[in-house]
Amino acid sequence: MKRLRTNNINTPDHFDQEWKDPSQYRWDSVRMRALTFGVVNGNKVLDVGAGLFGACEYISSQTNLKCELHCVDFSSTAHDIVVKKCPEINFKIGRIEELDYPDDSFDCVICGEVIEHMEDPEGLVKELARVCKPGGLISLGTVDTNCSNARKLEYPEHLWEFTPDDLIGFFKPFGNTQYTTVGDYHFIYCKKHASISTIIPKA
Repeated sequence: MKRLRTNNINTPDHFDQEWKDPSQYRWDSVRMRALTFGVVNGNKVLDVGAGLFGACEYISSQTNLKCELHCVDFSSTAHDIVVKKCPEINFKIGRIEELDYPDDSFDCVICGEVIEHMEDPEGLVKELARVCKPGGLISLGTVDTNCSNARKLEYPEHLWEFTPDDLIGFFKPFGNTQYTTVGDYHFIYCKKHASISTIIPKA
């Protein structure tokens, strides 16, 4: 795990401005399919650090899955846009360092491209595991900073870069953990205190 910068610009005001920029409004369908891998009808799903065009919004608007959908993000701009488009999503405005949900609440906990923004990445993983039901699935994606596309870009909000071993190490205490790559992203799938018996998607 390598710290990329000391200055942390990850604030609600910063992302409120980011999400007001229409150039941010797009689906990455390959990434979304990977994040929502394992979600089935009837699941209670939480998208942590949802922003716009996140996993629950994808499930709601781009699939036929019928799930109980929850999001949490500190951006009021993201909240207002998402609930207007998808009023069935239960979207809380709040910080994700201490999630405002009881232990063992969700069948699927999803966190896409958030961990690299956090001052305490390991603490975030503990929270994801805390709110996931035993036997539930945690899906996490983060950009592979060594891929060719990432090397061409600046990510001023990113505080960390991770190796596969870093990510596996965060999750392994909480259940059966598998790593894969999808496009330009590292992916972790952790089935809490159980085994993943289905096939992990490949790039």
